[in-house]
Amino acid sequence: MSMLVDLEDSVEFVNWLQAQGITETDSEVLIGLFRTVILIPLHRAEIGEEIFPKMMAKMITYLAEGLTKES
Repeated sequence: MSMLVDLEDSVEFVNWLQAQGITETDSEVLIGLFRTVILIPLHRAEIGEEIFPKMMAKMITYLAEGLTKES
């Protein structure tokens, strides 16, 4: 899968999230955050094997809570 296809799919998903009223976050920022979550495991050793799972869970929770609008 090329980076362009990945970007196109991501933009389509973000547009859907925005259309559903789930988030108002800028598309480029949201896609960047998604990519960050995907790339962070590459730094698992630097972060620390023991803390990594808890850190990822908290980070994803904080991102989800911060990106969604209250209804």
